Amino acid sequence: MNTEVSDTEQTQEEEQPPIACIREETVYQSADNKWVHLRFDHVEFRQHNFHGRYNVVVENKGVAGVVVVPIRSRSAEKAAEVALIRQFRYPVGQWSTEFPRGFGTDTRPSAQQAREELREETRLDVHCDADIVSLSVHDRPLWTNTGISDSRVEYFAARDVFSQPNSAPLGNGVGDGDDGAEVIDQVVWLTLDAVGEWIRVGRICDHFTICAYALLCA
Repeated sequence: MNTEVSDTEQTQEEEQPPIACIREETVYQSADNKWVHLRFDHVEFRQHNFHGRYNVVVENKGVAGVVVVPIRSRSAEKAAEVALIRQFRYPVGQWSTEFPRGFGTDTRPSAQQAREELREETRLDVHCDADIVSLSVHDRPLWTNTGISDSRVEYFAARDVFSQPNSAPLGNGVGDGDDGAEVIDQVVWLTLDAVGEWIRVGRICDHFTICAYALLCA
């Protein structure tokens, strides 16, 4: 498969954008909510001399989030396994099986944040920082919803994970989120083939997890 960027694609990236922002209007922003604010961008469509508005959701002040895929090696006769968490997602009112993820921070590198999410949400760890490996294409974050947000996520694999000694069991407790928003009741170990099957039959519906699976299989 030819993965080279064509001259046309390069020209499109370098040319002047066809939509220009004339004025930004902050609609919602609160000191008590560091996770999200809403902006109306009043814009001009240059080629058509037309004015309009885009509703833009800014998450986590534009800092990229992280998704981490824990990988456990087994014997040569057995396929490696990946760890997913079963977490209750309040906005959809359902339990969701997914890879660990979290908001990024501008105070530490994304790879370190991925390792922290691994520890917090699975009680797993890696032997050293070098075992946290980027899965993102050319180490570039991937957009989450280009129609309404500039939010980005970086994807990582955690190689040869192991259980943290003396760590508290997951149980059905609340995680370490500032808003008490994480309820995780178990870690699920699956082979990559099994993850694909769970996606196919609808047992995994989280798009971050599906994207991570695609990156692993690429």
